[in-house]
Amino acid sequence: MEEKSQEELEIEMTRLGVERYQHKRRKAESKELETTIPGGQWLLRNTVSLLQSELEDWMELAENRPGRAHRAVEYYKLLPTDLSAALIARTVLDSISTAKKFTRSAMVVAGVLEDEVRFRALAETDPGLWRDLYERTKAYMGYGTKRRHIMRAMKNVNHSFSPWSQRDKVQIGVVGIDLLAKATGLVEIRNRTTIFGKTRTELAATPMTLKWLEKSHDRCEILTPIFLPCIEPPKDWTGVVNGGFHTSGLYRRALIKTADLKYIESIKDHEMPEVYDAVNALQRVPFRINTQVLEVLRHFWSKNLEVEGIPRREDMEVPARPADIDENDEARKAWRRQAAAIHDRNARTRAERLTVTKVIHLAEKYGTEPMYFTAQLDWRSRCYPTSYHLHPQGPDFVKAMLLFENGKPVGKDGTDGYRWLMIHGANCWGLDKSTFDERVKWAEEFLAEAGRITEDPYHNREWEEADKPWQFLAWCFDVTGWWNDQSGYVSRLPIAQDATQSGIQIMSLLLRDPVGAEATNCTPSEKPQDLYLAVTQKTLDNLEAEAAEGSEVAQMWLDFGVDRKACKRPVMTRVYNSTLFSCLKYVREWVNAKQEKQGGLPLEDNYRASLYLAKTIWDSMDEVIDGTKKCMKWLGEVADICVKNEIPIRWTTPADFPVKQAYFKWSSKMIKTKIGDTIRQHSIREENEGLDRRRMCNGLAPNFVHSLDAAALFKTVTAARGVGVEDFAMVHDSFATLAADSQSLAESIRLAYARIFQDDVLAGFAKEVAAYLPADVELPELPEYGSLDIYQLLTSDYFFS
Repeated sequence: MEEKSQEELEIEMTRLGVERYQHKRRKAESKELETTIPGGQWLLRNTVSLLQSELEDWMELAENRPGRAHRAVEYYKLLPTDLSAALIARTVLDSISTAKKFTRSAMVVAGVLEDEVRFRALAETDPGLWRDLYERTKAYMGYGTKRRHIMRAMKNVNHSFSPWSQRDKVQIGVVGIDLLAKATGLVEIRNRTTIFGKTRTELAATPMTLKWLEKSHDRCEILTPIFLPCIEPPKDWTGVVNGGFHTSGLYRRALIKTADLKYIESIKDHEMPEVYDAVNALQRVPFRINTQVLEVLRHFWSKNLEVEGIPRREDMEVPARPADIDENDEARKAWRRQAAAIHDRNARTRAERLTVTKVIHLAEKYGTEPMYFTAQLDWRSRCYPTSYHLHPQGPDFVKAMLLFENGKPVGKDGTDGYRWLMIHGANCWGLDKSTFDERVKWAEEFLAEAGRITEDPYHNREWEEADKPWQFLAWCFDVTGWWNDQSGYVSRLPIAQDATQSGIQIMSLLLRDPVGAEATNCTPSEKPQDLYLAVTQKTLDNLEAEAAEGSEVAQMWLDFGVDRKACKRPVMTRVYNSTLFSCLKYVREWVNAKQEKQGGLPLEDNYRASLYLAKTIWDSMDEVIDGTKKCMKWLGEVADICVKNEIPIRWTTPADFPVKQAYFKWSSKMIKTKIGDTIRQHSIREENEGLDRRRMCNGLAPNFVHSLDAAALFKTVTAARGVGVEDFAMVHDSFATLAADSQSLAESIRLAYARIFQDDVLAGFAKEVAAYLPADVELPELPEYGSLDIYQLLTSDYFFS
């Protein structure tokens, strides 16, 4: 990085944010999509209901009185008034900064309304075709692209629709614009004399509207800086609004990210020294770029080569059309399927490609200079870096890009540092369900191959076969360095230890549930337990029982092969109040992915069969993690009582962080057009409308769990610092430090969790919640506890591994 101070870097963050917003504004204005930027979004949200009311009054009047413009009323009857109002408002506001010829604007407004009527007619007359078109176009970004695709399809099937006359469309558009101007005062119709002396009637924003928009843009420019890693340690947090970045010129965030300013104000004087100390310790950890990984990434990226873990830099090319495409139906269909798949992949990887570009740019910008990451907490106290793109919580290739600035010698063969370095390599490869001895042995046997990869990672590409290929490549570089200097090699590589399904671990510890605790490695065992595999085996057992009773669907799934991947995501999200329908979604995604590799199911429509399997997995989960289900049910009942009494749910975490869960109802309305564009109307929160029961009840279990894993992180940092550990790369359920300090971190993790759960956390939560409720309101009895000895955590090797 060029020589500059932290103050100059923060000025650059503000400048980059201004430039980014100005670019977005110019792009939105040029493409006539101004309702996609904050000022336009606010105007649209608060315009629709005003225009809808005006439109309804006019239609009632127009039906009873004659008038030239009233011919448009018959067309407006074809659509719901809220939808017509939304379409008119969005069409006009999308180009509000530019004066337009009035008749042309009227025609555009009417054209959008006509399209909506046309598409609704197609959906009614040919629902099968419409569903197909909708699915094929929902990933397209722009209205114009969707429209062209649908219009071409309608032409191909000779769909009949009588287009509206030009004369009627002018009247329809004029009425819509006139009503918008009358209802809101945002636009005006004016006459302007051109340089040729002719009079031109225009639709334009009023001076007051333009002035408001400019103020909105000015505000957004300074409120959206691009936060970068710091080149000096961030300021220590001494309160919820004091700390982080250095200068007052940069729009700085509070330590806690929340829109509830009353909550921030209420906790300004709250004492939580352990939280501040841990967050400040994390901010003071210096990192550096792993230049070896950067070089490999840059090589594949610059040459647009296929490599595991990142997309190609450029779009995949669509194959050339077959020469006989007009005569050969099969060839045409095959080409279209192939082309559609490539277009879909290009669209899906666009954001990933942008991330890779920015990560490489930032890595080159910082070079070999040390960097620090300013921290921020969410309202549950989970800790996140504020920096964009390059940070320790990024995806695999980003984590691989970072080393600790300060290293420590690994030590010789047989030391704790050596052992954890080997375990990390095996973990990155995908052997995290093997015993530690098996992992160490595998890594030792891979040392020679790691050396070859280090010497030439461009041709020796076995590292791509790893579960985490880029972190595994970083390990190859590091372990080869150790191999070449076993007595003095200083490693800076972050060595991660991951929880075993953190949410279910926490639920099991809360209820002292020995079954859930054993399944998630909270108790000692000779080899690591695999919860996902346990649910998979239970699912297979249940399917075999059903098949034995004659179920053809169960036998079909057994023949297809239900594996660990089928159950992983349903189990992973169960503690976060996932539903049977989300389970079905994950099952169908697994089915589709597996079908691509091994062929399809003997069914044209696998929905019902997938639902059957989803229900079987769902029931199997409940059998394996019964305690988790009981705890979630109790938390839901507590939330329901709080909602009925209009009381937000408050609790204090074991790290003394005060949490407030308050999901209020929003006076909002979603208006959806036929081709999937959604317009939000009135999204201003009205607290007097009360708490949102569904979100409060569904949210409590995951939010409570997240607040506890955050407390465990803070207590782990505290305990680890007490035994000399200073370097941390922390994600919510994955903690990393240097190889030499990994054993100390492992012991600190177990000590932190044991200290938290030695107390009756659930009873303490209930007592705190009850204090806010009326005296005559009682909470349900706590769920039944099991017989788990919490202190078994201290000797459970695979709790985090």
